[in-house]
Amino acid sequence: MKIEKINKLKKRLVKDGNMLRIYRFFRFIPDSIYLKLMFRLRMGYSLDLKHPRTFNQKLQYLKLHDRRPLYTQMVDKLAVNDYVRERCGNDLSLINVLGVYDDFDEIDFNSLPEKFVLKCTHNSGAVVICRNKADFNRDEAKSILGFAVKHNFYYAMREWPYKNVPPKIIAEEYIESDSGFLQDYKIFTFGGKAEMIYIRSCQDGVFYGDYFDKNGELLDFTADYPHSPVTPGMPENLDKMLRFAELLSEGTPELRVDFYEVRGRVYFGELTFYHDGGFAPFEPREWDEKLGNLIDIGR
Repeated sequence: MKIEKINKLKKRLVKDGNMLRIYRFFRFIPDSIYLKLMFRLRMGYSLDLKHPRTFNQKLQYLKLHDRRPLYTQMVDKLAVNDYVRERCGNDLSLINVLGVYDDFDEIDFNSLPEKFVLKCTHNSGAVVICRNKADFNRDEAKSILGFAVKHNFYYAMREWPYKNVPPKIIAEEYIESDSGFLQDYKIFTFGGKAEMIYIRSCQDGVFYGDYFDKNGELLDFTADYPHSPVTPGMPENLDKMLRFAELLSEGTPELRVDFYEVRGRVYFGELTFYHDGGFAPFEPREWDEKLGNLIDIGR
């Protein structure tokens, strides 16, 4: 790992660690009260759980009222592979799992290839990429993954599906495109219908975020990241991604399905019930309500 990348990981670890300690301190507060406090602080307006209207309000509502046991499997980075196989068969590629571990010290690095990815099964964001074993900093990786595997991600944003996922570390095959940058495509589904595509891209070291309708037309709003100066193109296999997203989201009020495309092949990424934890700062804010209209909580 390069020095600047290590420093970024250190900062993220300290930040995530401090936040998780704060979340654990408040873990005995009921979910509804905790979410109302967090929502007001982060979104700048009140969380109405009786008559939710906006996209972010409805995601918080679903955290409390849509708790089907199947969701635990769907967010589990390991168990979800069986769910994908049941819904999509072999048409959708899965990234090969190289090893499963209860603790970082169990990892046999000699058995892993030169390039690989390590991540936790029970949370979002605890990912370490090794592109060259000679430069791989195991201490940094252990700091990130060793810490994450001991903490319940559910307490951070009260995302119920993560609460009962068995905490493990998995090693996966490293996949890359010809450009060297692995672009992911995030498909938003509402009531099992694919309606929106989100592409987070990196250009000259700066991150951008662009939202498109299902036909590939750019939508005039942002959240977290500005529009890219060079609008990214749609994937070659967009139709396949939309079809797979609908198969995987059938029966859910709202679900984001992530994919990769490598040399004409579509790979499954992950399933996310609560985009940005239900705290997406849409600009202009009217889009918060427009997207909220697509979520039928009556289902």
